[in-house]
Amino acid sequence: MKQLTTSAILLMFGQLAFAANAEEKEPEQVKQYESAEKKIRFEYPARFTVGRYDATADRTGFFTPGIVLIEKSRLGDADPQALKIGIEAITIIPLSMKDSPFWRSLGAVDAGFWKESKVKPQKVTIGLHEATRLPGFPGPYGDNAYVYLVERPDETMVLCMALKQFVDDARTPTGYDKTIEGIIKTTTFPK
Repeated sequence: MKQLTTSAILLMFGQLAFAANAEEKEPEQVKQYESAEKKIRFEYPARFTVGRYDATADRTGFFTPGIVLIEKSRLGDADPQALKIGIEAITIIPLSMKDSPFWRSLGAVDAGFWKESKVKPQKVTIGLHEATRLPGFPGPYGDNAYVYLVERPDETMVLCMALKQFVDDARTPTGYDKTIEGIIKTTTFPK
């Protein structure tokens, strides 16, 4: 077996480093969302468009104030200002002072709702924010959802959620947990 020379080894590592750099992706383009009414500002990937849920389909009124981010490639001919609840999108809901205590209680590790769950809520720091990652959405099929609760300075919360898998035959993972964490990282709460 021939012995590799120092030059050959350096050349080989140089080629590997070049190949690794060639595979790196360019940073994703981002847009900014801001609402003075909802007192929230964040960045989101430009491949998404901002929409809202159809208020006539929201029997409880819970989802209607939500900010909906849907990938342009998944929007099709749907009206982004009248989206169906349950679509493959990211939903961001600034919770009211009335709703925040209920959701905060769900974030408690010992909350009764999660006693039977193998996965418990986790306290996480994302950027400058303290958040709670819930095991899912409280309700049927809730374990198929990424759910994050972010504390706001005024003692209310922001709920961020999305499906874990696309609703296709392959049940392809959405990867929206990383997208939500990127959004949370850039979130500010203007007064």
